[in-house]
Amino acid sequence: MESKQVTLKAPRPSPGRNINPSGRMMRAMERDAEARLARALNALRIRMMQGVNEMNVVTLPQRLARQDVLQPFADAVTAVIRDIALAGADFGREQVERYVFGTEKRVDIPELISVGWELINTAAEEFARRYSYELVTGITRVTRDRLQKEVSAFVTNQESLNQLARRISSERGPFGPVRAKMIAVTETTRAFAEGNQIAWRESGVIERKRWNASNDELVCPICGPLDGNVVNIDEKFDGGYESPPAHVNCRCWITPVVNDDD
Repeated sequence: MESKQVTLKAPRPSPGRNINPSGRMMRAMERDAEARLARALNALRIRMMQGVNEMNVVTLPQRLARQDVLQPFADAVTAVIRDIALAGADFGREQVERYVFGTEKRVDIPELISVGWELINTAAEEFARRYSYELVTGITRVTRDRLQKEVSAFVTNQESLNQLARRISSERGPFGPVRAKMIAVTETTRAFAEGNQIAWRESGVIERKRWNASNDELVCPICGPLDGNVVNIDEKFDGGYESPPAHVNCRCWITPVVNDDD
């Protein structure tokens, strides 16, 4: 039977700046991720250092391969990415419901009721599981390389174990707060954007996406030219980026585009 065409009246405000994630929302997620990752990195350091002495300290980098040392950290990272991806998916769903189905647009009723919103969380969690494995692998590789250099300096300079321990846990050390913040900012941007796209694809009505950069004195030479770029939902932006981040500490975001409606 042919579907009936109707005009949906707007129960909520029409499109405006709220279609973008507020800076407050993104910064709150970053702060939460930073705190959780800082705790996870510190706990990883403590587990790794257990039983280490001046005789076996050269084995320190290899300890990251032990499941009892690394698995709790991997679980913590997965939980952080999952929570952000789910928040991004929920916000993407809200964008679609409020600014597409909630405005005066003609849509097919079957199209409206057939959107499988219940599948969005499943897809977001699957992304978190898959991507977190890649992320933890990368973090572990960099950490191992940095530990190898620190152990080499320990041997060459004939340092004490306390000196080595203080250095790796320093502010800019491999387990320090600077690294936790860098990971938090970068991966919040990534997971939130991926959650958005999961919701938009599932809606079936979002055809394109727009890259948004903060137009201020802090915008970088990479993100500045990307600002305002619009591509199809499954295409990549200039430079080969599917979505933010374009670099470490990137704070860009994407918004949905429906036909010629911004």
